[in-house]
Amino acid sequence: MDQEELNKLYDDSILQENRQPYHYGKMPDADLTLEAYNPICGDQFKLFLYTDEDSIKTAYFHGYGCAVSKASTSVLTRELEGCTIEEAKAKCRDFLNWLSEGEGAKVNAPNSWESFAAVRDFPGRLSCAQLAWETIAKEL
Repeated sequence: MDQEELNKLYDDSILQENRQPYHYGKMPDADLTLEAYNPICGDQFKLFLYTDEDSIKTAYFHGYGCAVSKASTSVLTRELEGCTIEEAKAKCRDFLNWLSEGEGAKVNAPNSWESFAAVRDFPGRLSCAQLAWETIAKEL
């Protein structure tokens, strides 16, 4: 992989989200705690969700992984806040669909997802971008 390909994958948005992730921290008193783990590469995050009735009031995460998985999890926590549980699951399914199908996906992708479009060209990194989103879609 040459430098130009790496620059495409690790754009400024991903690097910024990795350096300064949104709501990165342990929150043991969360209403829901979910574990996202990729045994192939070792990426592992705990997702801490604070709920109010049927909606997600706030979301935090903590753990370790590559820049792509950490940035993707950061974007996810930001996007979950204020969603109902059903909206959160639908948003996660939409992201996973958009990431795997690209422009052919019938999803209105927010700007925050665009930096992950390059991951489609790196099949080995696809699971990194999907990790936390899959966990929410399956376990919430």
